[in-house]
Order: sequence, then structure tokens, then C-alpha cells
Amino acid sequence: MEQMYSLKTAAQLLDLSTGEVRSLGRKAGISFYVVGDSTRVSESGLSKIVNYATRSEHHVEQMFSLNTAAEMLDISSKTLRKLIREKSIPTYRVGKNLRITQRDLSILVEPQLTLDDY
Repeated sequence: MEQMYSLKTAAQLLDLSTGEVRSLGRKAGISFYVVGDSTRVSESGLSKIVNYATRSEHHVEQMFSLNTAAEMLDISSKTLRKLIREKSIPTYRVGKNLRITQRDLSILVEPQLTLDDY
């Protein structure tokens, strides 16, 4: 019998939220299984999700939670939310979670001028 994973475990393995796993799974055309009160995905289903997400025509741009993005920038989540509002940077809702793309995150990082730049 094929290995089955709970959505929570699948999300941890893929470094996604459970909502993202569901969404990508639907787009990849896989079946989810209900075992008791738990939704599960097969190992082959996980492989299909990974293959779907990594194909160039369906490439999912790297997205980060606001907490992760704030940690990467070494600022608080509150400061990050303020910067997003001030610079009108879009955020994306995936399930109940807000995400910011790698590209939009880089907009928040301003290059520093050195004396050589003058």
C-alpha cells in the first residue's frame, strides 16, 4: 500500500501551508483521501504536486509568510506591514495566510550609496 500523508505533514514536507497544498493539489489534478476526520494525500500525489509546481509553465514564484519575510529582513512583522502599506507592495492571500513574493520583498530592500557612487 502506498504511503499516505496528512495535509499537515505534506505541508511541512513541502514547506507550504495546508491551504497551498490543497490548492496546488487541485490544480495538479490529484485526489485527496478522507481517513476518519483527516484529509490525506498519497506519496504519488505529493510527487505530482511537486512536479506541477516546478514545471516552468506552472512555476510558482517563491512566496514567504510575513513572519518569515520579517525575519529575513531582520525587522518586526509590524514594521514589515507598515512598509508594505507605505510602498503599496501587494500581498497575496493563500487560504487564510498572507504571503509576499520574493520579487516584491526585494523592492523593500533599498541599495545603499557609497562614496564611489558620487
